[in-house]
Amino acid sequence: MRGVDYVAGWRDAADAGGVLAEALESAGFDTAGLEWQARTNAEGAGRVRLVLSAAAAGDLAALVLAVARLGKAS
Repeated sequence: MRGVDYVAGWRDAADAGGVLAEALESAGFDTAGLEWQARTNAEGAGRVRLVLSAAAAGDLAALVLAVARLGKAS
């Protein structure tokens, strides 16, 4: 689309994807089964596409549930 700054949106998505991968790794998640791509939509907004194997999706769900339980316990 003419006049849309796709580069800025892509850069935002690339930064966010990197932070997400780093955060997951810091939490003990095995990022070997994780793939992410920086993208933009038609309006130039950044989007992060996350692709996981079925096993990695189960591991990520378990991690999120454990964090949610910790939050409810406090």
